[in-house]
Amino acid sequence: MSTDDVHPSDDFLRRFSAGTASREEGRQISAHLLRQCGLCARRLQELVRPGIPEGAYDAAFARLDVSARRDAGTAGPTAGPPAATLLAELDELPTLRQQFLVRNSRRYLSPDLARLLADRSFELRYQDPRPMLRAARLAVTIAERLQSPSPDESRRLADLRAACQYQLCSALRVTGELAAAEQAMTSARAARNEGTGDLALHAMIEEGLGALRKWQCRYDSAIRAYEEAAEIYRDLGKRHELARVLVGQAVASLYSGDPESALTLLFEAIPKIEGERDPRLTLAACHAVVSAQIAAGQIEDASLKWIELRFLYEQVGDPLVRLKGQWLEGQLMIAQGVIPAGIRLLEKARARYQGHGMTYDAAVVALDIAQGHLSLGHHDRARSLIAEVAPVFRDLEVEKNILSAFVQLRSVAEKGSLRWPAENISAGEEDRSPEH
Repeated sequence: MSTDDVHPSDDFLRRFSAGTASREEGRQISAHLLRQCGLCARRLQELVRPGIPEGAYDAAFARLDVSARRDAGTAGPTAGPPAATLLAELDELPTLRQQFLVRNSRRYLSPDLARLLADRSFELRYQDPRPMLRAARLAVTIAERLQSPSPDESRRLADLRAACQYQLCSALRVTGELAAAEQAMTSARAARNEGTGDLALHAMIEEGLGALRKWQCRYDSAIRAYEEAAEIYRDLGKRHELARVLVGQAVASLYSGDPESALTLLFEAIPKIEGERDPRLTLAACHAVVSAQIAAGQIEDASLKWIELRFLYEQVGDPLVRLKGQWLEGQLMIAQGVIPAGIRLLEKARARYQGHGMTYDAAVVALDIAQGHLSLGHHDRARSLIAEVAPVFRDLEVEKNILSAFVQLRSVAEKGSLRWPAENISAGEEDRSPEH
């Protein structure tokens, strides 16, 4: 069989996955698959899914690794290659090959590689959500395959699974996949319960839960999760981590309609932030201050703070961070009464969020645009935007009745004698009041 121009038969693929192919057959099939043959990769998955036992891929690839080392005249090492080497190897490959190898090859079964991928996903959170999500998924795939007969090591691996699932939850949340993010958070908490009981990990996952609940507009639950994380960080003496949680809790309080509490939390958080260690957190806290001041009607204070904040946005420079700055500037302009210019800025921000695939953020920006149109008396335009984003929130499983901006817009629309798009509201929702 030539792997250059001939696809392997189903019989070859079955024997390869079951570990019964000869060494030469295995080399040929492996070489063919690693030439980015997506067709055969999918055929292999379909063929083995019903009847091949778990670990069969590992047996086939492990024998190929041993064979390759034997042919090179070297003994197999007791430990695999360094994680940085493995990551560099994966970076040279297309996404499909990366996914195939981390699912099936023992070579990439490395706890340190899973950690590196999770760290990479975290670092990408302000750059581009799509590679952030890809890195998190690879990390979870590796972490979920790791096993150990040692109880202590098994608990440490459970901690690793929890951390990787937490990062996957964060990436899914940012991309607006809230149902999948909920599943990842459930897995993270379950793995944490099987782990070592590490308090910092417990706090990190509760912080992630708070962020997820905030995006789901379940603000009371978000605040409770943030409070639990804050209590742990206080006990551990981790001031910077505590500050980060307080900022998250402040944003949840702001979204729930309590800007005064948000400002109190933010003014507690800001002195604890280690600015040189994390300038983005300083920026996030100041951003939240301006948002809370706008919501509290402190427009002059918000305008003065924005002048200072603009320089921070320029210094940090991350694409998604600067996009948040554009969003905030549009909100401030509308609050200052410069409404048409504010709407135009928000429309640009919305288009960029859509370009990044960040459906949730784009929908929330649309609500701010609708508020601006209502302020100008453009009821038809506002009604059109509201109707457009209502199914987005429904599809993302956000509870519309507790989305404060959504409810406020409905109230204004009704006062303007506008008909709310009833086809986008579940039965009986009109009679429910917001749960803040």
